[in-house]
Amino acid sequence: HWCHELYVKCVRLAVTGLFLALSAGTGYLIYALLTHSFLAKLNSQAGHVIEIVLDEETTVSTAGESIAISFVTTSILILLPMLFSFLVRYEEYHRPRISLYVTMVRTFLLELIVVAVLVVFWLRREDSELCWETSLGQEVYRLIMTDLLLAVLGMTLAETVRSQLKKKVWPSLTAPGFDISRNTLNLIHNQTLFWVGFFFSPLLPLVMVVKMFLTFYIKKFGVLNNCEPSARSWRATQTETLFLVFTFIALLGVLVTYGYIITRVNTSDCGPFQGSTFMYEKILEDAFQVEEGNEFWHFLMFLTKPGVVAGLLLTMCAGVYYLRAQSSAQMKMVEILREMLHAEARDKEYLLEKLSFFTGGRKSQIRNSHLVGNHSDTH
Repeated sequence: HWCHELYVKCVRLAVTGLFLALSAGTGYLIYALLTHSFLAKLNSQAGHVIEIVLDEETTVSTAGESIAISFVTTSILILLPMLFSFLVRYEEYHRPRISLYVTMVRTFLLELIVVAVLVVFWLRREDSELCWETSLGQEVYRLIMTDLLLAVLGMTLAETVRSQLKKKVWPSLTAPGFDISRNTLNLIHNQTLFWVGFFFSPLLPLVMVVKMFLTFYIKKFGVLNNCEPSARSWRATQTETLFLVFTFIALLGVLVTYGYIITRVNTSDCGPFQGSTFMYEKILEDAFQVEEGNEFWHFLMFLTKPGVVAGLLLTMCAGVYYLRAQSSAQMKMVEILREMLHAEARDKEYLLEKLSFFTGGRKSQIRNSHLVGNHSDTH
């Protein structure tokens, strides 16, 4: 028994190590590809004045490299979660729900690593000749479009081919199924990409609306025509909390990143923020007509002090703790009231049983005395 437990722990440790290695390798690969594409763009700009034909060829080459990076990234995000789902079977978790949670957490962390590497790479290029805001928006746009081509159209086409093979050529082939957890994580990933890119790409909301519209009907076609019903019923409540946690973590990370970009990252010499050191200066001066030195400026500077921010965070944490404690107390009160109802039901059942016993005994006693009286009269 202890040998099997040791074996299971070793397998889980090995799979976790493989996950960390694959995630780190994915991040390094994407960073290296972005660096190579970035250097190619710089070289194309430097050689622009030499020869127009050469510059056009270089531009086409760099554009192809950028698209290839998006295809490689999206392919990794499609294939590695499948590998995680396959490997989790050998970890022998006691309940299928735990296996599902482990796979979802690993997939979500992989997607976060990809987005984080993309953002960090372009933030470190703030002093380059290229417009890093435009480049970041372009990378996000390409990832969203390649996800539509590969994760939506490509996977649906593969499911259609597999379904037709099962129906006409290979009946023993397993029919494709619709993985709700994987598709939901894909939606969260697209949502995270949208949050990251809409500030730098104004038309991205329209693109996302069109993409979600197409995704819904393409997936609907695939489910109705290609996929077979799952062997086990899916309960939305068993993963709803985890999906909300993933969404909250992604949104919080994006908001923190935006706060850092707006207040600490130097703007480039292009776009609407040129001429200012930081983005928030342009926003305050042009949008709110706030100049340095007036009362509202001092109030904003006061709000951005570390002590004030820490105080607000502590107040929010205290509020969350209070609400959590209040919720726990209400849950305990519900349990107490439920136990009281059960006790009252048991008491009522006991009283009815005793009442039935005494009533039945009295009736039988009256009936016996009546029979004895009739027997005496007969004699």
